[in-house]
Amino acid sequence: MSNPSLELVYIAGPFSAPTPEGIYENVMAAVEFGQQVRAQGFVPLVPHVTVLPTGNTEAEYEAALAECFELLSRCDAMALMPNWRESPGAVRERARAEELGIVVFETLTDVREGADAIA
Repeated sequence: MSNPSLELVYIAGPFSAPTPEGIYENVMAAVEFGQQVRAQGFVPLVPHVTVLPTGNTEAEYEAALAECFELLSRCDAMALMPNWRESPGAVRERARAEELGIVVFETLTDVREGADAIA
């Protein structure tokens, strides 16, 4: 691949938390992780700051996740945050990425080595 900076990488990890402070911590962790992906020459898409929260009902959660799936479908790859398994949403996003045939990077090392995988 001649220019990995044009490749869009979806960042998957926890958003929800029991407190507003926990949500803030999750958002900031996702932003930091996205910056690490950017440092590898990719364009990170951080849904934590793109998809607006709509409320706390199951229907609102599913609506937000549907927006995440739409964004994911437009990406070249997905990068999983280290704690992604703690998030039911991230688990579902990973499954959706696999259904769509989108490359999934398990670690930042995979991101560093992954430019050819999404060429």
